[in-house]
Amino acid sequence: GNSIADAPLGSPRTAAGDTGSAAAGLSGFVRTKSMITASDAHLGRQLRIFTYNLTTDYHVDIVNHVEKVAFKKLGIKRWLTTSTHASHFSHFENLRTHGADVILLQKLLRAIPSVADPTQADYYVVPLLGGLNALLGWGHGLERFNPRVNSHVIRWSEWAAKSLPFWRCCADRHIILYNMNSPQVPHGMLPATVLHLGPARTRPQHIIVPYLILPQQFQPHVWERHAVPERTIRVFLQMELSRNGVRGVIAKQMRQVEGAVLETHILDSTPEYTIRKMRRSIFCIAPAGDSSSYCVRFYFSLLSGCIPVRVDTYGATDALPYVGELQADLERAIVSVSPAQLRTVGLKAVLDNVSDVSERLRHIALLRDRLVYNLHGDRDDAFSMALRQLVDRKECVFEVRALSRVYGRYSDKCRARLPSLARTARQCWAATTDAEAVRSLRPKITQTALDCSLHAAHRVREAKSAWRSRGRFALP
Repeated sequence: GNSIADAPLGSPRTAAGDTGSAAAGLSGFVRTKSMITASDAHLGRQLRIFTYNLTTDYHVDIVNHVEKVAFKKLGIKRWLTTSTHASHFSHFENLRTHGADVILLQKLLRAIPSVADPTQADYYVVPLLGGLNALLGWGHGLERFNPRVNSHVIRWSEWAAKSLPFWRCCADRHIILYNMNSPQVPHGMLPATVLHLGPARTRPQHIIVPYLILPQQFQPHVWERHAVPERTIRVFLQMELSRNGVRGVIAKQMRQVEGAVLETHILDSTPEYTIRKMRRSIFCIAPAGDSSSYCVRFYFSLLSGCIPVRVDTYGATDALPYVGELQADLERAIVSVSPAQLRTVGLKAVLDNVSDVSERLRHIALLRDRLVYNLHGDRDDAFSMALRQLVDRKECVFEVRALSRVYGRYSDKCRARLPSLARTARQCWAATTDAEAVRSLRPKITQTALDCSLHAAHRVREAKSAWRSRGRFALP
Protein backbone atom coordinates (compact mmCIF):
# COMPACT_ATOMS: atom_id res chain seq x y z
CA GLY A 1 0.00 0.00 0.00
CA ASN A 2 0.93 3.68 -0.17
CA SER A 3 0.63 5.37 3.20
CA ILE A 4 0.38 9.13 3.49
CA ALA A 5 1.25 9.20 7.19
CA ASP A 6 4.89 8.85 8.17
CA ALA A 7 4.28 8.84 11.91
CA PRO A 8 1.67 7.14 14.09
CA LEU A 9 -1.00 9.38 15.54
CA GLY A 10 -1.03 9.89 19.26
CA SER A 11 -0.30 12.72 21.67
CA PRO A 12 -1.06 13.91 25.18
CA ARG A 13 -4.59 15.04 25.88
CA THR A 14 -5.29 18.75 25.77
CA ALA A 15 -8.12 20.82 27.14
CA ALA A 16 -11.38 20.95 25.17
CA GLY A 17 -12.42 24.42 24.14
CA ASP A 18 -9.01 25.96 24.87
CA THR A 19 -8.42 28.79 22.41
CA GLY A 20 -4.68 28.13 22.36
CA SER A 21 -2.71 26.31 19.70
CA ALA A 22 -3.77 22.76 18.79
CA ALA A 23 -0.38 21.82 17.36
CA ALA A 24 0.49 19.37 20.12
CA GLY A 25 -2.74 17.41 20.01
CA LEU A 26 -2.77 17.21 16.20
CA SER A 27 0.92 16.78 15.47
CA GLY A 28 0.30 13.35 13.95
CA PHE A 29 -2.05 14.87 11.40
CA VAL A 30 0.39 17.60 10.35
CA ARG A 31 3.50 15.39 10.24
CA THR A 32 2.77 13.72 6.89
CA LYS A 33 4.49 13.15 3.60
CA SER A 34 4.11 15.56 0.70
CA MET A 35 0.43 14.80 0.16
CA ILE A 36 -0.75 18.15 -1.23
CA THR A 37 -0.10 19.58 -4.67
CA ALA A 38 1.79 22.78 -5.44
CA SER A 39 -1.59 24.24 -6.41
CA ASP A 40 -3.03 23.28 -2.99
CA ALA A 41 -0.09 24.98 -1.28
CA HIS A 42 -0.53 28.11 -3.39
CA LEU A 43 -4.24 28.35 -2.63
CA GLY A 44 -3.76 27.47 1.01
CA ARG A 45 -1.34 30.37 1.53
CA GLN A 46 -4.21 32.74 0.78
CA LEU A 47 -6.03 31.56 3.90
CA ARG A 48 -5.37 31.39 7.63
CA ILE A 49 -6.93 28.88 10.00
CA PHE A 50 -7.23 28.66 13.74
CA THR A 51 -7.67 25.10 15.04
CA TYR A 52 -9.49 24.56 18.31
CA ASN A 53 -7.51 22.62 20.88
CA LEU A 54 -9.89 19.72 21.51
CA THR A 55 -8.94 16.64 23.50
CA THR A 56 -7.64 13.66 21.58
CA ASP A 57 -10.86 11.66 22.02
CA TYR A 58 -12.33 13.92 19.31
CA HIS A 59 -9.73 12.87 16.74
CA VAL A 60 -6.50 10.96 17.46
CA ASP A 61 -8.06 8.43 19.85
CA ILE A 62 -10.80 7.66 17.32
CA VAL A 63 -8.22 6.98 14.61
CA ASN A 64 -6.13 4.79 16.88
CA HIS A 65 -9.19 2.80 17.97
CA VAL A 66 -10.36 2.18 14.39
CA GLU A 67 -6.85 1.32 13.23
CA LYS A 68 -6.44 -1.18 16.06
CA VAL A 69 -9.67 -2.96 15.12
CA ALA A 70 -8.75 -2.92 11.40
CA PHE A 71 -5.33 -4.43 12.08
CA LYS A 72 -6.89 -7.15 14.20
CA LYS A 73 -9.45 -8.02 11.51
CA LEU A 74 -7.45 -7.43 8.33
CA GLY A 75 -3.78 -7.27 9.31
CA ILE A 76 -3.47 -3.84 7.62
CA LYS A 77 -1.64 -0.92 9.23
CA ARG A 78 -2.87 2.64 8.64
CA TRP A 79 -6.02 1.28 7.08
CA LEU A 80 -7.61 4.74 6.89
CA THR A 81 -4.76 6.37 4.97
CA THR A 82 -3.39 3.59 2.77
CA SER A 83 -4.53 2.39 -0.65
CA THR A 84 -4.97 -1.38 -0.47
CA HIS A 85 -6.00 -4.45 -2.40
CA ALA A 86 -9.01 -5.60 -0.36
CA SER A 87 -9.43 -9.38 -0.48
CA HIS A 88 -13.25 -9.16 -0.60
CA PHE A 89 -16.21 -6.89 0.02
CA SER A 90 -17.39 -6.90 3.63
CA HIS A 91 -19.55 -4.79 5.91
CA PHE A 92 -16.47 -3.79 7.90
CA GLU A 93 -14.49 -2.78 4.77
CA ASN A 94 -17.45 -0.64 3.73
CA LEU A 95 -17.16 1.39 6.95
CA ARG A 96 -13.83 2.80 5.75
CA THR A 97 -15.68 4.81 3.10
CA HIS A 98 -16.79 7.16 5.92
CA GLY A 99 -13.18 7.86 6.93
CA ALA A 100 -12.37 10.70 4.52
CA ASP A 101 -12.33 13.12 7.47
CA VAL A 102 -8.87 11.82 8.41
CA ILE A 103 -7.29 12.64 5.04
CA LEU A 104 -9.22 15.91 4.75
CA LEU A 105 -7.95 17.05 8.14
CA GLN A 106 -4.38 16.03 7.30
CA LYS A 107 -4.43 17.91 4.02
CA LEU A 108 -6.20 20.92 5.54
CA LEU A 109 -3.58 21.33 8.26
CA ARG A 110 -0.79 20.79 5.75
CA ALA A 111 -2.07 23.21 3.09
CA ILE A 112 -3.30 26.20 5.11
CA PRO A 113 -1.05 28.15 7.51
CA SER A 114 -2.26 28.12 11.12
CA VAL A 115 -2.37 31.17 13.35
CA ALA A 116 -2.19 31.34 17.13
CA ASP A 117 -4.30 34.49 17.24
CA PRO A 118 -7.89 33.52 16.36
CA THR A 119 -8.78 37.08 15.39
CA GLN A 120 -6.41 36.73 12.41
CA ALA A 121 -8.09 33.56 11.11
CA ASP A 122 -10.32 33.25 8.07
CA TYR A 123 -11.69 29.89 9.21
CA TYR A 124 -11.91 28.04 12.52
CA VAL A 125 -11.24 24.31 12.28
CA VAL A 126 -13.10 22.04 14.69
CA PRO A 127 -10.91 18.88 14.73
CA LEU A 128 -13.74 16.40 15.22
CA LEU A 129 -13.68 13.33 12.95
CA GLY A 130 -17.44 13.33 12.64
CA GLY A 131 -17.83 10.45 10.19
CA LEU A 132 -15.64 8.04 12.12
CA ASN A 133 -17.12 9.12 15.44
CA ALA A 134 -20.60 8.34 14.10
CA LEU A 135 -19.48 4.78 13.30
CA LEU A 136 -18.55 4.00 16.89
CA GLY A 137 -21.20 1.71 18.32
CA TRP A 138 -22.23 0.30 14.94
CA GLY A 139 -20.66 -3.05 15.75
CA HIS A 140 -17.78 -4.87 14.03
CA GLY A 141 -15.65 -4.25 17.12
CA LEU A 142 -15.98 -0.44 16.94
CA GLU A 143 -17.23 0.21 20.46
CA ARG A 144 -18.22 3.65 21.67
CA PHE A 145 -15.29 4.55 23.93
CA ASN A 146 -15.88 8.32 24.08
CA PRO A 147 -19.46 8.88 25.32
CA ARG A 148 -18.57 12.41 26.44
CA VAL A 149 -17.71 13.42 22.88
CA ASN A 150 -20.87 11.83 21.54
CA SER A 151 -22.99 13.75 24.05
CA HIS A 152 -21.38 16.98 22.81
CA VAL A 153 -22.18 16.06 19.21
CA ILE A 154 -25.81 15.35 20.09
CA ARG A 155 -26.16 18.63 22.00
CA TRP A 156 -23.93 20.57 19.63
CA SER A 157 -25.56 24.00 19.85
CA GLU A 158 -25.26 24.08 23.62
CA TRP A 159 -21.73 22.68 23.70
CA ALA A 160 -20.40 24.84 20.84
CA ALA A 161 -21.72 28.04 22.42
CA LYS A 162 -19.75 27.25 25.59
CA SER A 163 -16.62 25.62 24.18
CA LEU A 164 -15.99 27.29 20.80
CA PRO A 165 -15.49 31.01 21.55
CA PHE A 166 -16.13 32.21 18.01
CA TRP A 167 -19.16 30.03 17.28
CA ARG A 168 -21.71 32.68 18.24
CA CYS A 169 -20.24 35.40 16.03
CA CYS A 170 -19.37 33.42 12.93
CA ALA A 171 -20.56 29.81 12.90
CA ASP A 172 -20.44 29.74 9.08
CA ARG A 173 -16.64 30.19 9.21
CA HIS A 174 -16.21 27.03 11.32
CA ILE A 175 -15.07 23.99 9.34
CA ILE A 176 -16.56 20.69 10.54
CA LEU A 177 -15.69 17.36 8.93
CA TYR A 178 -18.65 14.95 8.94
CA ASN A 179 -18.23 12.29 6.25
CA MET A 180 -21.79 11.02 6.48
CA ASN A 181 -24.99 11.74 4.56
CA SER A 182 -26.48 15.20 4.96
CA PRO A 183 -29.54 13.98 6.95
CA GLN A 184 -27.15 12.50 9.52
CA VAL A 185 -25.38 15.79 10.24
CA PRO A 186 -26.57 16.96 13.69
CA HIS A 187 -28.97 19.88 13.44
CA GLY A 188 -26.82 22.05 15.68
CA MET A 189 -23.89 21.81 13.23
CA LEU A 190 -25.83 23.06 10.21
CA PRO A 191 -24.81 26.74 10.56
CA ALA A 192 -21.15 25.74 10.06
CA THR A 193 -19.24 24.98 6.86
CA VAL A 194 -19.78 21.22 7.04
CA LEU A 195 -17.96 18.87 4.65
CA HIS A 196 -20.31 15.92 4.18
CA LEU A 197 -21.43 13.40 1.55
CA GLY A 198 -24.66 15.06 0.44
CA PRO A 199 -26.84 14.47 -1.45
CA ALA A 200 -28.53 17.68 -0.27
CA ARG A 201 -26.36 20.70 0.50
CA THR A 202 -28.78 21.63 3.36
CA ARG A 203 -27.11 25.05 3.76
CA PRO A 204 -25.38 27.06 0.97
CA GLN A 205 -22.02 27.03 2.78
CA HIS A 206 -21.88 23.23 3.06
CA ILE A 207 -19.34 21.43 0.86
CA ILE A 208 -20.11 18.06 -0.70
CA VAL A 209 -17.15 15.65 -0.70
CA PRO A 210 -16.82 12.07 -1.99
CA TYR A 211 -16.62 8.90 0.05
CA LEU A 212 -13.17 7.60 0.90
CA ILE A 213 -12.54 5.10 -1.92
CA LEU A 214 -9.08 3.57 -1.45
CA PRO A 215 -8.58 0.53 -3.73
CA GLN A 216 -5.16 0.89 -5.31
CA GLN A 217 -6.65 0.68 -8.80
CA PHE A 218 -8.32 4.07 -8.29
CA GLN A 219 -5.14 5.97 -7.46
CA PRO A 220 -4.22 7.99 -10.60
CA HIS A 221 -0.61 6.78 -10.71
CA VAL A 222 -1.96 3.20 -10.96
CA TRP A 223 -4.80 3.58 -13.45
CA GLU A 224 -2.62 5.57 -15.84
CA ARG A 225 -0.34 2.55 -16.24
CA HIS A 226 -3.17 0.43 -17.64
CA ALA A 227 -4.72 0.81 -21.07
CA VAL A 228 -8.49 1.26 -21.19
CA PRO A 229 -9.96 -2.14 -22.08
CA GLU A 230 -12.56 -2.63 -24.78
CA ARG A 231 -16.06 -2.06 -23.38
CA THR A 232 -17.76 -5.34 -24.22
CA ILE A 233 -20.46 -5.11 -21.52
CA ARG A 234 -23.30 -2.68 -22.29
CA VAL A 235 -24.80 -2.55 -18.79
CA PHE A 236 -23.35 -3.84 -15.52
CA LEU A 237 -24.93 -4.05 -12.08
CA GLN A 238 -23.70 -5.74 -8.95
CA MET A 239 -25.99 -5.44 -5.94
CA GLU A 240 -27.77 -7.29 -3.18
CA LEU A 241 -31.52 -7.48 -3.75
CA SER A 242 -32.59 -7.03 -0.14
CA ARG A 243 -31.79 -3.35 0.47
CA ASN A 244 -34.86 -1.54 -0.87
CA GLY A 245 -37.88 -2.37 -3.01
CA VAL A 246 -36.86 -0.64 -6.21
CA ARG A 247 -33.87 -2.97 -6.56
CA GLY A 248 -36.19 -5.84 -7.44
CA VAL A 249 -37.70 -3.74 -10.24
CA ILE A 250 -34.21 -2.87 -11.52
CA ALA A 251 -33.13 -6.51 -11.50
CA LYS A 252 -36.22 -7.59 -13.45
CA GLN A 253 -35.66 -4.92 -16.10
CA MET A 254 -31.93 -5.64 -16.31
CA ARG A 255 -32.75 -9.12 -17.53
CA GLN A 256 -34.54 -7.57 -20.50
CA VAL A 257 -31.59 -5.42 -21.60
CA GLU A 258 -29.38 -6.94 -24.27
CA GLY A 259 -25.72 -7.08 -23.26
CA ALA A 260 -26.48 -6.60 -19.56
CA VAL A 261 -24.63 -8.36 -16.75
CA LEU A 262 -26.44 -8.65 -13.41
CA GLU A 263 -24.76 -10.07 -10.31
CA THR A 264 -26.60 -10.24 -6.99
CA HIS A 265 -23.92 -11.48 -4.59
CA ILE A 266 -21.57 -8.62 -3.71
CA LEU A 267 -20.14 -10.19 -0.56
CA ASP A 268 -18.94 -13.18 -2.60
CA SER A 269 -16.95 -10.88 -4.87
CA THR A 270 -13.74 -8.84 -4.63
CA PRO A 271 -13.22 -5.14 -5.41
CA GLU A 272 -10.65 -6.08 -8.03
CA TYR A 273 -13.19 -8.24 -9.86
CA THR A 274 -15.88 -5.52 -9.69
CA ILE A 275 -13.51 -2.82 -10.96
CA ARG A 276 -12.42 -5.05 -13.83
CA LYS A 277 -16.06 -5.58 -14.84
CA MET A 278 -16.89 -1.88 -14.57
CA ARG A 279 -13.90 -0.86 -16.68
CA ARG A 280 -15.24 -3.10 -19.44
CA SER A 281 -18.77 -1.66 -19.17
CA ILE A 282 -20.45 1.30 -20.86
CA PHE A 283 -23.21 1.85 -18.27
CA CYS A 284 -23.01 0.96 -14.59
CA ILE A 285 -26.31 1.00 -12.70
CA ALA A 286 -25.99 2.76 -9.32
CA PRO A 287 -29.20 2.43 -7.32
CA ALA A 288 -29.38 4.14 -3.94
CA GLY A 289 -28.52 1.99 -0.95
CA ASP A 290 -29.62 2.35 2.65
CA SER A 291 -29.16 6.11 2.51
CA SER A 292 -29.95 8.94 0.14
CA SER A 293 -26.40 9.95 -0.78
CA TYR A 294 -24.60 9.13 -4.01
CA CYS A 295 -23.63 5.63 -2.90
CA VAL A 296 -20.20 4.02 -3.03
CA ARG A 297 -21.24 2.15 -6.18
CA PHE A 298 -21.79 5.54 -7.88
CA TYR A 299 -18.17 6.53 -7.19
CA PHE A 300 -16.86 3.09 -8.15
CA SER A 301 -18.60 3.57 -11.50
CA LEU A 302 -17.10 7.00 -12.19
CA LEU A 303 -13.62 6.02 -11.03
CA SER A 304 -13.79 2.91 -13.21
CA GLY A 305 -14.61 5.12 -16.19
CA CYS A 306 -18.13 3.91 -16.97
CA ILE A 307 -21.33 6.00 -17.13
CA PRO A 308 -23.21 5.83 -13.82
CA VAL A 309 -26.97 5.37 -14.09
CA ARG A 310 -28.28 6.85 -10.86
CA VAL A 311 -31.61 5.40 -9.71
CA ASP A 312 -32.64 7.69 -6.86
CA THR A 313 -35.27 6.28 -4.53
CA TYR A 314 -35.14 9.21 -2.10
CA GLY A 315 -35.66 12.25 -4.34
CA ALA A 316 -33.12 14.35 -2.44
CA THR A 317 -30.15 14.49 -4.80
CA ASP A 318 -29.66 18.17 -5.47
CA ALA A 319 -25.88 18.46 -5.09
CA LEU A 320 -22.81 16.71 -6.48
CA PRO A 321 -19.21 17.09 -5.36
CA TYR A 322 -17.57 20.18 -6.85
CA VAL A 323 -15.08 19.45 -9.65
CA GLY A 324 -14.22 23.01 -10.65
CA GLU A 325 -14.56 24.05 -14.28
CA LEU A 326 -15.59 20.46 -15.13
CA GLN A 327 -18.79 20.68 -13.06
CA ALA A 328 -21.08 20.79 -16.10
CA ASP A 329 -19.21 17.80 -17.56
CA LEU A 330 -19.90 15.79 -14.40
CA GLU A 331 -23.59 16.64 -14.49
CA ARG A 332 -23.82 15.73 -18.18
CA ALA A 333 -21.97 12.44 -17.66
CA ILE A 334 -24.58 11.02 -15.28
CA VAL A 335 -27.81 9.36 -16.35
CA SER A 336 -30.49 9.96 -13.71
CA VAL A 337 -33.61 7.80 -13.45
CA SER A 338 -36.43 8.34 -10.98
CA PRO A 339 -38.47 5.40 -9.64
CA ALA A 340 -41.45 6.77 -11.60
CA GLN A 341 -39.44 6.73 -14.84
CA LEU A 342 -38.21 3.25 -14.04
CA ARG A 343 -41.78 1.97 -13.78
CA THR A 344 -43.36 3.95 -16.64
CA VAL A 345 -40.57 4.35 -19.21
CA GLY A 346 -38.32 1.49 -18.22
CA LEU A 347 -34.57 1.12 -17.90
CA LYS A 348 -34.08 -0.20 -21.44
CA ALA A 349 -35.83 2.80 -23.04
CA VAL A 350 -33.83 5.25 -20.91
CA LEU A 351 -30.52 3.71 -21.95
CA ASP A 352 -31.57 3.45 -25.62
CA ASN A 353 -32.17 7.23 -25.60
CA VAL A 354 -28.60 8.01 -24.49
CA SER A 355 -26.94 9.07 -27.73
CA ASP A 356 -23.77 10.85 -26.59
CA VAL A 357 -22.05 7.86 -25.01
CA SER A 358 -18.54 8.67 -26.27
CA GLU A 359 -18.80 12.26 -25.04
CA ARG A 360 -19.90 11.16 -21.56
CA LEU A 361 -17.06 8.66 -21.31
CA ARG A 362 -14.60 11.39 -22.33
CA HIS A 363 -15.91 13.74 -19.64
CA ILE A 364 -15.54 11.04 -16.98
CA ALA A 365 -11.93 10.36 -17.97
CA LEU A 366 -11.14 14.07 -17.55
CA LEU A 367 -12.71 14.61 -14.15
CA ARG A 368 -12.29 11.42 -12.17
CA ASP A 369 -8.98 12.61 -10.61
CA ARG A 370 -11.08 15.13 -8.71
CA LEU A 371 -13.36 12.52 -7.14
CA VAL A 372 -10.62 10.55 -5.38
CA TYR A 373 -8.33 11.40 -2.47
CA ASN A 374 -4.88 11.34 -4.06
CA LEU A 375 -2.32 9.86 -1.67
CA HIS A 376 0.71 11.14 -3.57
CA GLY A 377 0.04 14.86 -3.95
CA ASP A 378 0.90 14.85 -7.65
CA ARG A 379 -2.38 16.28 -8.99
CA ASP A 380 -5.54 18.03 -7.85
CA ASP A 381 -8.01 15.76 -6.08
CA ALA A 382 -11.20 15.86 -4.00
CA PHE A 383 -9.49 17.90 -1.29
CA SER A 384 -8.28 20.42 -3.88
CA MET A 385 -11.89 20.97 -4.96
CA ALA A 386 -13.00 21.63 -1.38
CA LEU A 387 -10.07 24.01 -0.87
CA ARG A 388 -11.04 25.99 -3.97
CA GLN A 389 -14.47 26.62 -2.50
CA LEU A 390 -12.99 27.84 0.79
CA VAL A 391 -10.64 30.20 -1.04
CA ASP A 392 -13.40 31.54 -3.28
CA ARG A 393 -15.26 32.78 -0.21
CA LYS A 394 -12.29 34.81 0.96
CA GLU A 395 -11.82 36.06 -2.60
CA CYS A 396 -15.46 37.18 -2.48
CA VAL A 397 -14.83 39.06 0.78
CA PHE A 398 -11.93 40.97 -0.80
CA GLU A 399 -14.08 41.83 -3.81
CA VAL A 400 -16.85 43.21 -1.59
CA ARG A 401 -14.41 45.25 0.47
CA ALA A 402 -12.65 46.64 -2.61
CA LEU A 403 -15.94 47.75 -4.14
CA SER A 404 -17.08 49.20 -0.83
CA ARG A 405 -13.97 51.38 -0.76
CA VAL A 406 -14.75 52.55 -4.28
CA TYR A 407 -18.24 53.60 -3.19
CA GLY A 408 -16.72 55.56 -0.33
CA ARG A 409 -14.66 57.72 -2.70
CA TYR A 410 -17.65 59.39 -4.34
CA SER A 411 -20.12 62.01 -3.28
CA ASP A 412 -23.64 61.00 -2.32
CA LYS A 413 -24.94 62.37 -5.62
CA CYS A 414 -22.48 60.33 -7.65
CA ARG A 415 -22.77 57.24 -5.45
CA ALA A 416 -26.53 57.19 -5.98
CA ARG A 417 -25.92 56.53 -9.67
CA LEU A 418 -23.65 53.51 -9.05
CA PRO A 419 -25.11 49.99 -9.27
CA SER A 420 -26.30 48.76 -5.89
CA LEU A 421 -23.74 46.75 -3.92
CA ALA A 422 -26.33 44.64 -2.12
CA ARG A 423 -23.70 42.17 -0.96
CA THR A 424 -21.76 41.84 2.27
CA ALA A 425 -18.73 39.92 3.51
CA ARG A 426 -21.06 37.84 5.68
CA GLN A 427 -22.90 36.70 2.55
CA CYS A 428 -19.56 35.60 1.09
CA TRP A 429 -18.71 33.45 4.11
CA ALA A 430 -22.25 32.00 4.05
CA ALA A 431 -21.84 31.25 0.32
CA THR A 432 -25.05 33.09 -0.59
CA THR A 433 -22.96 35.08 -3.06
CA ASP A 434 -19.57 34.40 -4.62
CA ALA A 435 -16.54 36.21 -5.98
CA GLU A 436 -17.69 35.95 -9.59
CA ALA A 437 -21.05 37.54 -8.80
CA VAL A 438 -19.33 40.47 -7.09
CA ARG A 439 -16.71 40.75 -9.84
CA SER A 440 -19.49 41.06 -12.41
CA LEU A 441 -20.29 44.49 -10.95
CA ARG A 442 -16.90 45.91 -11.90
CA PRO A 443 -17.72 46.97 -15.51
CA LYS A 444 -20.97 48.64 -14.50
CA ILE A 445 -19.35 50.52 -11.66
CA THR A 446 -16.38 51.55 -13.81
CA GLN A 447 -18.57 52.93 -16.59
CA THR A 448 -20.91 54.74 -14.22
CA ALA A 449 -17.99 56.21 -12.32
CA LEU A 450 -16.44 57.45 -15.56
CA ASP A 451 -19.68 59.10 -16.62
CA CYS A 452 -20.18 60.60 -13.20
CA SER A 453 -16.64 61.73 -12.43
CA LEU A 454 -15.05 63.06 -15.59
CA HIS A 455 -14.08 66.08 -13.56
CA ALA A 456 -12.14 63.85 -11.15
CA ALA A 457 -10.46 61.26 -13.36
CA HIS A 458 -7.79 60.61 -10.80
CA ARG A 459 -10.43 58.99 -8.56
CA VAL A 460 -11.32 56.52 -11.28
CA ARG A 461 -7.64 55.65 -11.68
CA GLU A 462 -7.45 55.00 -7.95
CA ALA A 463 -10.46 52.69 -8.17
CA LYS A 464 -8.94 50.69 -11.01
CA SER A 465 -5.63 50.50 -9.16
CA ALA A 466 -7.41 49.10 -6.13
CA TRP A 467 -8.95 46.36 -8.24
CA ARG A 468 -5.64 45.52 -9.94
CA SER A 469 -3.87 45.28 -6.58
CA ARG A 470 -6.19 42.44 -5.74
CA GLY A 471 -4.64 40.24 -8.42
CA ARG A 472 -2.53 38.35 -5.91
CA PHE A 473 -5.70 36.76 -4.55
CA ALA A 474 -6.97 35.51 -7.91
CA LEU A 475 -7.54 31.77 -8.33
CA PRO A 476 -5.28 30.05 -10.85
